[in-house]
Formats: sequence, C-alpha cells, structure tokens
Amino acid sequence: MQNYHIHIIDDEETLLVSLKSFFLQQGYLVTTSNTGKQGLKKIKKDQPDLVFLDLRLPDLDGLEVLENIKKIDSDIAVIMMTAYSTVETAVKAIKLGAENYIHKPFDIDELGIITQRSCEKLNLKRTAMHSALRQREDLNTHLMVFVSEKMVEICKQAKSVARDGNSTVLITGHSGTGKEVLAKLIHLESERSNQPFVVVNCGSIPHELVESELFGYVPGAFTGASRRGKVGKFEMADEGTLFLDEIGELTKSIQVKLLRFLQEKEFEKVGSNKSIKSNVRIIAATNQDLPRLIKEKKFREDLFYRLNVIYFYLPPLCDRPEDIIPLAHHFMENFNREFRKKVTRVSASTKAVLQSYHWPGNIRQLKNVIERAVLLSHNDVLKIDPSEIESLIDREKGRPFFAVDKRQPLKTVEELYITKVLQEQSGNKSKTAEVLGISRSTLKRKLGPK
Repeated sequence: MQNYHIHIIDDEETLLVSLKSFFLQQGYLVTTSNTGKQGLKKIKKDQPDLVFLDLRLPDLDGLEVLENIKKIDSDIAVIMMTAYSTVETAVKAIKLGAENYIHKPFDIDELGIITQRSCEKLNLKRTAMHSALRQREDLNTHLMVFVSEKMVEICKQAKSVARDGNSTVLITGHSGTGKEVLAKLIHLESERSNQPFVVVNCGSIPHELVESELFGYVPGAFTGASRRGKVGKFEMADEGTLFLDEIGELTKSIQVKLLRFLQEKEFEKVGSNKSIKSNVRIIAATNQDLPRLIKEKKFREDLFYRLNVIYFYLPPLCDRPEDIIPLAHHFMENFNREFRKKVTRVSASTKAVLQSYHWPGNIRQLKNVIERAVLLSHNDVLKIDPSEIESLIDREKGRPFFAVDKRQPLKTVEELYITKVLQEQSGNKSKTAEVLGISRSTLKRKLGPK
C-alpha cells in the first residue's frame, strides 16, 4: 500500500480518536482537525490525499468546507460524513465534488473498503496523469508513422473529433490495423487526456465475468465474490476514456446494460440496485461486420446507432503500401533500443520483399517480422527472406514464437528467449521467472547487471 495521507475533520473527539487509530493500523498517514477553519489550514499546508469531512461543524458548514477543499486541490478525494442526511444534501455534496457520502454510525469494515476504493481510484488518476506523457511518446507508434493520404486524413479527423470529449466513437478495420492506437490518439488529444484511458478486450473475458469486469460488484454479490467488492472498468475510467475493443463479442444481456449506460450515463454494480454516475467517453472497436451481426440478431441495432455517432474505418496495410517502409524503419529503431542492436539500414531486396507482400496480419504482422529480423541480425543491415514473413504466421498457430539461427550459441538463444518472455510480461520479473520455471534470483543472475 502506498503511504496515503488521510485528514479527518469532525468535532466529535471520540470519533476522531477512533478513526485515527483505525487508519493508522491500516498503514495510512493520519491528521485531524475539529473545526472547518483548522481543517482548511492544515489541508492547504499538508495536501492530503483523502479527507473525511463531517457535514455539521461548529464554525463552518461542511459543504462550504468541501467547496474550499476543491479550490485548494480538486484532486483531493473528499468523503462526507453525517448523521443528518437528506437526499438533497447528498446530491449537492456529490455535485460539489464529494467522492462519497456515508452515514453515521458506520460499520468500520465498510469504512475500510470505501477508503481503499477511494485510494485505488486516486492512484488510477495519478497513474493516468503520469502515463499521459508516456502515451504521447507511444503515439510515435505504427499509427503515427505514415505518409499515405488516407492516414493523414484519418488522423486529421481524429484530432478534430477529440475536441468534443463526449461523443461516442466506433472504429472498424481488420485485425492489426491500429484501432487501439487511434482510440488512444483521440483520448490524448481531448480534454480528458490527464484522466484514465482504460482498455477492455471484450473478446478475452469469459462471458460469465464480463458484467462484473465492466461494472464491478458489491461485497457478497455472488458465491466467491471478494468481501471487498470490485471496482469495474466504468468506475475506473470515470472522467476519462473507456476503450471497448472487440465490441461485437458482447452478449445480448451486456449489450442492454451498455445501451442503458450510453442513454443514462449511469450503471449498477452486480448485486446492487444503486445507480452510479460515470462521466466516461466510450470508444468502441471491432473487426466484425456489425450490420451483418444485426441482421443475424447477434447485435442490437439501437446499440449500434448509439455507438456509431462518430465513425472511423482503418484501411488494411495492403491498401496503403507507401506506409510499409516508414513503418519498417520505425520498428527497426524501436527494436534496436530494446534488444541493444545496431541495425541501421534495410537492404534493397528486403524493401522489395516488404512492399510486395500482402500483409494479412497488417501492421501487427509487420511489427512481428521486423522484431524477429532485428533479434536475429548479425550486422547493421536488415535482411528478410519472403519465407521468413510467412513463418511468422506460425506464432498464431501455436508454433515457436521465434526461429533461431542454428549458428547461434546456446547462451545467445537463452538470452533472446528470456528477453522475449520479459517483454511479453511487461517487464515483470516475478511473472517472467514463473513462465520460465526458474526462481527470481536465477532470472536476475541470467539477466546480469543492467
């Protein structure tokens, strides 16, 4: 757990003492105040992460204190506490930016869960802010490397669309054409760029888990549910963008729930009848023919029209061959850095091979081909045989993910394999060691000093 700083403002000394003791035991940093003015002074000085604020204070109204906290730092999460609740007051608190609204007396375990969820959301927002710069660098990826008029026009339109941060977007195109990267571009060019960009691959989640993954669930919602409940993707993406890839894979029941969200901007967690508002922009993508699925009664027509407010079609790589060589150079430079290689140019014969190939796997397949070629390169010239391109399709058929030159020493082959697995596990050494069947210390030794 990060060392989150909690500040509590309440005029009940007994409550302050008990809450401070509880949160200290949970590993939080805790400060307290018994008046609104004292609380605001300390908050301005200490900049806590989370504030528990009583609605009725001896000197100031709690809502007034809430407004002032948000002026000090709008990212501070505030949870209102009160024994005198009304619907009107609760609604006003939420509109003023309160994270939650809880009633006294409250269950201490429930309070712990609420606090943890608030900190998780706070961490997600901070991560989003830090990753925004990294994502902007990431946009120097395959979608942003182009010379074709088709892609120039698409990116121009995407940047224009991004200025309206609310309209839903539907992106279609063959697998591997860069639909997620286009979605990320729209997000980063919008006013939501410093908020979360959450990706959900609808086709990779078991049907029975999709609802809880998207909308979350409350404690005890079903057998085996976590006692802490679960924060769903819609809640995680609040104020940001939710990218729903492979949207055509959603079941009819989930399509209904998604349609309701698009209409009402609210959802319910599994096991709850309480509606939760979420200000999130939806960008959906698919490589399927949605109009055909509609005719086959597999996709709701009303949902299609809700999603298809703004539409993009990404052409396959074979329809924009002028982008192939710039992309190849880009990937070559990236893999040079990743694998500590010094491949500086592409041979003329390789250029001819790349440009004449039909690329059924599109940009993703081209990237894999260049990755393999850089990995196995012995000099500064990138050379690729036509048969090597076809061999990369073997990866999708379950065959070895890269071929090894017979002249390679065993140590080199091992290093290549470890590097590849480490890359696939996003740099997580514990997971890499597990995949390789070795201890973390053995992996560390094999990697050597970095």
